[in-house]
Amino acid sequence: MSQFDVTVLGLGVTGFATAEFCIKQGWSVAVTDDRSSPPLLERLRNQYPHIPIVTGSYDHDLLANSKRVVVSPGIAPNAPVISWCQAQNKELISDIDLFLEHYDGKLLAVTGSNGKSTTVKMLHDLINHTGKQSFMVGNIGKPVLAHLADEQKPCDWLILEVSSFQLHWTRNMRADIGVLLNIYPNHLDWHENYRAYQDAKCKLLSCSKKVIMPQALESLAELHGFSNRVSAWIPSYSCLNQSALEIDSRIIDALPYALHKSAIATSVIASVLDIDQYTCIRTLEEFQPWPFRCQHESSRYGEWYNDAKSSNLAAARYAIESVSRKHGHKVIWIAGGVTKNEDFSQVARWASKFVSQAVVYGQDKQHFIDAMKGACSVSPVDTLHDAIRLAHKMMKKKDIVVYSPAAASFDQFENYQHRGQYFSEQLAAVLPE
Repeated sequence: MSQFDVTVLGLGVTGFATAEFCIKQGWSVAVTDDRSSPPLLERLRNQYPHIPIVTGSYDHDLLANSKRVVVSPGIAPNAPVISWCQAQNKELISDIDLFLEHYDGKLLAVTGSNGKSTTVKMLHDLINHTGKQSFMVGNIGKPVLAHLADEQKPCDWLILEVSSFQLHWTRNMRADIGVLLNIYPNHLDWHENYRAYQDAKCKLLSCSKKVIMPQALESLAELHGFSNRVSAWIPSYSCLNQSALEIDSRIIDALPYALHKSAIATSVIASVLDIDQYTCIRTLEEFQPWPFRCQHESSRYGEWYNDAKSSNLAAARYAIESVSRKHGHKVIWIAGGVTKNEDFSQVARWASKFVSQAVVYGQDKQHFIDAMKGACSVSPVDTLHDAIRLAHKMMKKKDIVVYSPAAASFDQFENYQHRGQYFSEQLAAVLPE
């Protein structure tokens, strides 16, 4: 007989929320993490001193004596601990599986390679502007089980941002509306290949009552067998005027270029939710983006943009192109961090159009150096601190700097929020008053 109802594999934000939820259910819980000092270790020990916690390596005894294992989303499917659990026929599930066992309200789930958080916030604002209540959960920052543990008052819609990692580990996904915003090769350092990444994203759509996705990905819907559940197609920006979208394209055009794709998706979703176009227009006109999404930082001695959220090439390209088009000339690009096994072969092609100079830093800076040969001048440095100062020295009056890392942050920072805040602080120290 198993000693534990649940063992939580990984003690990050999701792992902590999972452990806390299970404890509040009265279940027997254990936690294990291969890191010696995961960030929430002391908090968990202080709040719940009675539960077994083993760090430094994954504890096979805890796992062997558990009915179910909840896998934190950062743990890759090829990790040795996963192979061990599978060999022991352990039931591997996600926090979303547990959540869906205890939640029976309306669920609108959003996935995609880029633009998820912005679109989720737009949808949250949109629904709340109708007088109804919505909450944002998931990959956006608040784990789904933390929402349940908080005993929030009932809401009309729960809006879930869900990543490919979460979808991979979720066995029983379901949603009233599933939205795919876009899909590009991403996280190929985690997924076995691009097909596996696509399959993870499409798991959401295959398990949704209604599907909303880009018209350009219709073949994906046919391949995975959910074409009959597509309630609406998201048009591309270039086809906006030829689409069935009710909202005037001039409303979209009036927004910052970096918000166009999320605004189009939100407008389509509004029509599926039967929300009138006037409420949608109000939402778009009043929208305030999250920090570090192509955020304008300063106009002192040129223009500076902080796009620290960018963790892949597609996101960086979109930010750089949007800023370059807005100002009418090329930008100085700061990039770097830990890349995700992406294909860099096309970087030179678009960088030559939108980038005048690049400053690269961090663990995988050589990938950027090799990729941009012949497209623009590339200057390598060690840290983001150095990159900001070098970019400042390069600048001439009216030049533009875009910090869009196109890589993960964990070589030098805890997360994208940490590097975004660091960029803001360092920039303030560098720029003259």
